Order: sequence, then structure tokens, then C-alpha cells
Amino acid sequence: MPDRGNRRDRIPKPPAPQSNPLAEGLVLSFEHTDLRGLDEEGDNIVKAFRSIGCPCHKYSIKSERRVQDKLKRFLAEGATPRIIYFHGHGRSLDNSLTFSSHKSRQVGGENYQKLHWQGVADVIMDAKCPVLVILDCCNAGAAAATPVNLHSNRYPKELIAATSWGLSTSDKLAIALCNVLKPWAESSRSRSARSLHERINKELSELRTNEKRRVESRIDQLKDDLAKTNQRIEKLEDKLKSAKRELRHPEKLRDRRRRELESSRRDLEKEIDRLTERTQSQRQKITEKEERLANLRKSIDSYRQAHHSRWMSMRQEWVLQR
Repeated sequence: MPDRGNRRDRIPKPPAPQSNPLAEGLVLSFEHTDLRGLDEEGDNIVKAFRSIGCPCHKYSIKSERRVQDKLKRFLAEGATPRIIYFHGHGRSLDNSLTFSSHKSRQVGGENYQKLHWQGVADVIMDAKCPVLVILDCCNAGAAAATPVNLHSNRYPKELIAATSWGLSTSDKLAIALCNVLKPWAESSRSRSARSLHERINKELSELRTNEKRRVESRIDQLKDDLAKTNQRIEKLEDKLKSAKRELRHPEKLRDRRRRELESSRRDLEKEIDRLTERTQSQRQKITEKEERLANLRKSIDSYRQAHHSRWMSMRQEWVLQR
């Protein structure tokens, strides 16, 4: 019989690290932020990289100098490609991208921090290894407008941005990346940054389409509930009118019957008020869902246009690098 006290026989061993991993990953975010779920999101990205045998860890941004020192160590000379993932706030100021820990200095207070993309871009461009940067923040496309030395060395530097200039993003990029990393790594056809970008785009499109379908389904459900509520109100109003007609001739009714009708009228009026409030709430929810659906449609259209223009810009940068 197996020894049940020996837990080593029952705990699965983690996969052994590859001698030549596909890439090495670094997830950057600010130590303090107003974005909820960012720490858990970073853990998921690290797990996704490690699941394909790529070493990966998180790093909390404390100052621009410390980040530069960290990147220099991470991008030390070597043949293994590096992937840098940043998630947080992003703003476009003077045609340059700036990362921040909070939406504004007023929100962050003494914990507010910022990091200029220019300060880390120079370190990345000087790295003597292939580097892919993934920016999951608003205005991420502004990184392409930052002047950098395109001829610093022969190693390619590539960028995947969550959105273009002047546009906001959501938490979909991290989910898409985690979903496509394993099939991308297992693909024998291509493991380039371009193929990863294509897989992320396809996954993002599916995620947005599924969300749009869920919103549309919820709107239809709310409309059905509203129609049933209206029917219930009409029936109650008919009963109320009938009760009022009977009360116009109290002499023909016995006292008990009149009291019952008055009580019924009060109950019906309360029920109508309650259902009316519920109807108003349902109409408000339908309006909010319809607005959200419209925003999703606009987001899908702008996302397709932004990624097409961004891909052309990236392609021009690759030509210059070569």
C-alpha cells in the first residue's frame, strides 16, 4: 500500500525550468494605485508566463531611477528575448507617454507617483537583446511618438499597445494575453511578436463580442420583465377601477363588504406604486445597458481602426530598425 504520510508522492511537481526558455518576463506596476484587482491581474500574468516555461516576476515601481536600474539588470546581455508588461494609468502629455499610479495627484495624495516613458525607453532601446514591450494603459499608443534611438543596436525592439492616442482601455488585454500565451508558445509555425499580437487581437475581438452578446441578452431579459410588469399594472388598475365603482354606491353594500373593498383599494394602490418604482428602475437599467452596448460597439470600431494604424506604425519602425 502507498505511504499516505509521504506528501511528496501526492503533490504534483512544478514543471522544470527550460534551459533555453522562449522568453523572460517582467510585470511592472506601481506599489500604490487606485486600480482595483491590479495585483491579482499581475499574478495571473506571471502564472501564464511560467506555465509555458518562461521565468517571470513582478516589480513594484517606486522611482524612475530604481526602475531604470531594474531594467538594466533585467535586460542584461543575452540571447533570450525579454517581454516587459506594464499595467496602470497612462496619459499623453506633450506628445509623450507618462505612467502614473493614480488617476490624478488629488486622488493619490502622498502616494501619487509617475514615470516618464522616455526614461525607460532609452534603457530598452540600448538593450543588447530582443525586447517586446506590452503597455496595458490608456493612451498607450503615445509611446510610438516618443523620440528614441532606432539605430542603437541590431536587436529588435517591438511594442504592443492596448490602445492608441487619446483612447482609454479596460482590463481585457491581460485576460487575452493569459488566454493566448500557451497556444502561441506551442505553435510551431510562428512565435514572433507579430503572431502574438495577431492572437491577442483575435482574442480581444472574441471577448468584446461575447460581452456585447451578454449585454444584449440582459437587455432583452429586462425588456421582457418590463412587459410583464406593465401587464400586471394594467390588471391591478382594472381591479382598482372596479373597486372604486362599487364604492360610489355604499348604500347598496354592507359595511363589511365596504371595508373589504377599501382595504383592497389601499393594497392595490400600494402594489401599483411598488410596481411603478420597479418599472422605472428597469427602464433605467435598460437605458444603461443600451448605452454600454453602444460604447462597446464604438470601442470595437475604434479598436480595429487604432490597431490597424498602430500596426502600420510598428511595421515602419521595424523597417527602420532593419
